[in-house]
Amino acid sequence: IVIGDIYISIDRVLENAKTLKTSKQDELLRVILHGALHLSGFGDKTKKESEKMRQLEDEWMMKYKELT
Repeated sequence: IVIGDIYISIDRVLENAKTLKTSKQDELLRVILHGALHLSGFGDKTKKESEKMRQLEDEWMMKYKELT
């Protein structure tokens, strides 16, 4: 059982989408997945952890898009 909360700053999502030149929807999805990965025990404090986190975000984003 995973118990936790994910807090999302919509202002930050909008800023990131603009900075990263991606859609608002994609950035929101990435942030949601990022939070879910943290709740699942993944970290992003080191470069290696950050790279793994990004890989998993990309993987799950593709899976989500295949279903929609």
